[in-house]
Amino acid sequence: MKLNNAQLKAYHQITDDLLEFLASFPKKEFMQDTADCEVYLKRTQWFLDLLGNPEKQIPHLVHVTGTSGKGSTVRMIHEILHAGGKHVGSTYSPHPTTFIERIRVGESFIPVPDFIDTIRHVRDVLKSNTVKMPHGMISFFEFMFCAAMYYFAKKNVTHAVIEVGLGGRFDASNVIPTPDVTVITNIGLDHTHILGDTIEQIAWEKAGIIKSGTTFLSAERSEVAHAQFAKQLNAHPPKTQKYVPKPEMVTLSLEGTTFTHAGKQYTLGIIGRHQAQNAVLAIEAAHALHIPHAAIVQGLANTTRPSCIEIVQQNPLVIIDGAHNTDKIQSTVDALEAILAQQDTKPTVRCVFALTDTKDYKTILAQLTPLVDKFYFTPYDVTGFRTPTDPAVLATYANSQEIPAQSFINSMDALTVALHASADEDIVLVTGSIMLVGETRQHWIPEAVILEQNTGDV
Repeated sequence: MKLNNAQLKAYHQITDDLLEFLASFPKKEFMQDTADCEVYLKRTQWFLDLLGNPEKQIPHLVHVTGTSGKGSTVRMIHEILHAGGKHVGSTYSPHPTTFIERIRVGESFIPVPDFIDTIRHVRDVLKSNTVKMPHGMISFFEFMFCAAMYYFAKKNVTHAVIEVGLGGRFDASNVIPTPDVTVITNIGLDHTHILGDTIEQIAWEKAGIIKSGTTFLSAERSEVAHAQFAKQLNAHPPKTQKYVPKPEMVTLSLEGTTFTHAGKQYTLGIIGRHQAQNAVLAIEAAHALHIPHAAIVQGLANTTRPSCIEIVQQNPLVIIDGAHNTDKIQSTVDALEAILAQQDTKPTVRCVFALTDTKDYKTILAQLTPLVDKFYFTPYDVTGFRTPTDPAVLATYANSQEIPAQSFINSMDALTVALHASADEDIVLVTGSIMLVGETRQHWIPEAVILEQNTGDV
């Protein structure tokens, strides 16, 4: 859909106004104060009540959390349901490049006119009730979750696949009624400043989305995590529960991933051994939802995931991958090793890299260093969400470890220098923060194109 300048202006105006409005109220930021965590659920539920409880108007729900892979798993389940003829919506967080990437219905993101109308209506309801707020102002994520539920109900979505924003137990999305399927992809050490610094603590937080009567699925292998899951499963008995097996015969190529599960072969449109494991979860979720095998095969083949080991250019080969924790980076390393193994000669690998300032950059750089010949450290546009690590700090540390590196003050400058330094046979990897990946992706796919085609796969 071709957008005119007035529509594009209105789109950016509504998002700017929303962020300014929400920022104008003091609020208890999510999990910054753990004295009364129930307040995060109470204020979300209060606002959904004002909106007419759209979360209760969606017949079938799937709820997905995990340290890594939850967004990809959501997308796979969405595509399977769509291929099976279901009217499906799904939510994602954060957005790589632009706000519409948080809400998907059918085969596309929410169209810009619908986004503007939805945000305006939901914001106006909030504005008109600010003096009545019994639990304080909601956060941006809570607002967008409520807006998605409102939009899904308005569009008569029959199935919604909901990605947890952070953690699970006190995440805004946990106000939904009992879902048909609950998925915990895995447990790793991420967001430790919020969720805790042990597998046990993080597993407890994520297990909080398990509700009585759901079908519970997980690919997590840790007995420590299983023990925390068991506490919630015993307190809230599920309909069924299953720890899914590892995929078999996994093969990676520049075109995607093939694997076998339960004696059947599947093909994914995204690259990564870890994506095959996510796909097994999606397959088992589809079985629980009684989706035919043909739709599962088609849905997985149709699945793409912008900014997840996405190849955006050849000669040099450019791979962009949002990977902001050690688990995600290990998946990046695994995919890069598979790609390097397919090259006739060893290319020079250059890495444009940024990371949020709460992450363990030393461990992550140690994972990447064996494959990367030079790093190009950069910040990303803060946009009020997450603060990047100072690239000079990254460069100083890299140099102390005798790792070739440069620092930049602008992500596009870092990308340009890395591209110009590369020969056709080389590889440029853009990774770390999803904010960096979404920002630099616009070098190939501008925000305006995503807004007009609203698929993300352009």
